[in-house]
Amino acid sequence: AHIESPFDSLIASIASLTLILGSFICFKCLLERNFSKASFTFSTKSLIENTYDCSDIGVWPNPYFGYNPEEQNSLDYQMHFTDLPDNATISIYNLAGSLVRKLEHSGSQNEIWDLQNSFGVPVASGMYIAYIDTDDCQAVLKLAVVVPEQRLDRY
Repeated sequence: AHIESPFDSLIASIASLTLILGSFICFKCLLERNFSKASFTFSTKSLIENTYDCSDIGVWPNPYFGYNPEEQNSLDYQMHFTDLPDNATISIYNLAGSLVRKLEHSGSQNEIWDLQNSFGVPVASGMYIAYIDTDDCQAVLKLAVVVPEQRLDRY
């Protein structure tokens, strides 16, 4: 018969610890054997990069009802595209799909459309689609324009 002594549990604990340490040492040997010539690199570039979210882009005023407080005179019509990234292309289409105007944006966060087409003629009242293309994403915005009566004989 085995007589249990107070040291039996201590010996069992030491045996378990030896097994654990032996496994660790064996795992360490495995790592040293397999990865002794391996090199590991890491970069923080992706942590610094600021990706742009196109859902931040807005248009003011929308709808445009013939007046914007930023306008200087009665012939100065303006719609402001806001929160743009550094570089963007704004293509404005009518509902028939014809390109009305293309604005190349660079620099500040805002771009102003003077409510004129590519030929310098004021646009008609109606709905327009703005397609904004940036380096990171694309956005599509609906624009409503209601302009005051215009006399084209002045242009």
